[in-house]
Amino acid sequence: MENKLVSVCLITYNHEKFIRQAIEGVLMQQVDFQWELIIADDYSTDSTRQILAEYKARYPDFITLILQEKNVGAAQNWLDLIESPTSKFVAYFEGDDYWTDPLKLQKQVYFLESNPEFSQVFHNVIIKQDDGSKEDFLFCKSSQNPILETSDLLKHGNIIPTCSSVFHREIYQNVPAWIMELSMGDWPINILLSKHGKVKYLNEVMGVYRLHAGGIWSSNNSVKNNLMVLDAYCAFLINIHLTPDERDICKKRISFIRDSIYADLLMQKRKKEAVAFLMKRLATDPLYIFNVRFLKNVKHYFTSK
Repeated sequence: MENKLVSVCLITYNHEKFIRQAIEGVLMQQVDFQWELIIADDYSTDSTRQILAEYKARYPDFITLILQEKNVGAAQNWLDLIESPTSKFVAYFEGDDYWTDPLKLQKQVYFLESNPEFSQVFHNVIIKQDDGSKEDFLFCKSSQNPILETSDLLKHGNIIPTCSSVFHREIYQNVPAWIMELSMGDWPINILLSKHGKVKYLNEVMGVYRLHAGGIWSSNNSVKNNLMVLDAYCAFLINIHLTPDERDICKKRISFIRDSIYADLLMQKRKKEAVAFLMKRLATDPLYIFNVRFLKNVKHYFTSK
């Protein structure tokens, strides 16, 4: 199959419980273009590899496997996967998520082909708690705008479900080194894509984002997740050409997240870490001592239990 229009890039590690459903969601797609499925496995220690081998034997010309010979880590495995396609478009998702609409890819690719001013298109998904402890709910709000720009992605955070996105591959043929230094890759990539074209939201539910104990984001506490987001915002300011308004959004979000981290540390009774975090902020921004936020944080320290 030459001149593939779409590469579905699936990343996995120890997803034996979920990987079949992820692959079957791809195989059920009804498309009128040439495409492929590329799966990168980071040396899984469960039966994930055996399952991948089974599907590869059944679909040898459609499925390509990237099998790491040792555990290289999520970032390197992702890089090896995301830089492998030569197609026009990429649909990326993780092995614990899955698609539910057989026309998902057809709809998204048709939109991008018909609207070259857009760099990316995504849709809504269901968030499912794997242990059933919470009811399912939708990832995107009913108020989600149909067309997004960089300022929207900066202001509202990572509002694009990873398993829902289809985008132009050539925009980031070479992933910037600074992204590899972050603890998250999907949101920074979305920001970069938005600098090359508008982002379209399709108000349809066409996939499931699964929350489970082994998930990277869902298994972290609020402080760790906020530190990851904080690092991303700081990297955007340094590495992306932002408009003055976009830079202002970043700075406001950074200030808010720093206060949230400090408050969470106090709530978790990690007072020494909270003080160290506040002092680090003062070291990088001495004028912060005159900021009303600093005074409120000091008050918060002495009034916290």
